[in-house]
Amino acid sequence: GPHGTDQFYDTTAFVLQGRSNVSDDRSPYVKGRNMNYFYPFVERTACENGNASGCAASPPAAIELLDSVGTIYLVSSDIYVDGGAVYTDHLSFTEHYPICEHARRMGRDVAVLTTSVARHANLPFYGESFHDNEHQADAHHVPSHIREGISEEQVSEWTGAINRAYCDKLGRGPDAAGMVEYLDRLKYGRHDRGKVFPVNEAWVR
Repeated sequence: GPHGTDQFYDTTAFVLQGRSNVSDDRSPYVKGRNMNYFYPFVERTACENGNASGCAASPPAAIELLDSVGTIYLVSSDIYVDGGAVYTDHLSFTEHYPICEHARRMGRDVAVLTTSVARHANLPFYGESFHDNEHQADAHHVPSHIREGISEEQVSEWTGAINRAYCDKLGRGPDAAGMVEYLDRLKYGRHDRGKVFPVNEAWVR
């Protein structure tokens, strides 16, 4: 259809709070620096939330402070008029980062509303391709934590199912980060509201 998938599309622009200096890697997604491809898009742990009883994962808050945002956002006009903020391309974080950085320098919060939903157009539906990602997935470099305890036949079946799903829905194969995200869910299950739900190849499609 005309809408895209449930995978979060604009990971590059969304930089986690205090993580701008984690890496200068120009990949569209760096784990621990950018928002996740899938829910929970902003991961928190009980330790980070001030709960000393453990470090179990917890759902993101409705509003999460970030270093940078993108997609659709509201900016107070004085950031531009009085502050003189201008859009300039950033090698790692897109042209939205300088605006957000300027706002933070002016003492403003930069935040994401995690309950909001915005759909990117399914570009192949209109004869266009999604933005290119040079870091394509390589089935021969599946992370060791995925391979551990899993047969090569199972790994091959999973990577094949993921590749077919991407090609059918998006007209291209997955990038490396997307492949690993789906492999994680196939092996460990899908986490939703503190529960774990097992998934299989049919769920990927």
